Amino acid sequence: MVKYSFHIGLHERDKPLLEFIQVKLDNKGKIYEYPNKKESHLAIYTNSDLKWIIENVFNNYSLLTKGQLIRYEHLN
Repeated sequence: MVKYSFHIGLHERDKPLLEFIQVKLDNKGKIYEYPNKKESHLAIYTNSDLKWIIENVFNNYSLLTKGQLIRYEHLN
């Protein structure tokens, strides 16, 4: 079985930034806290949320590197 997900991980002090990003992404995903690693992660993993992210973010804003673009084009 193969599953897809999208994660953003930041230091725990930057959790408010993850919350801001989550709001901007139409409240998609869930924020997880990892106190032992001093990290917080925004995880987007449901098919409907991933589809929304692809249609509303990745299709409208350019990716940073050619490698990212190549990997993204393989999904379409």
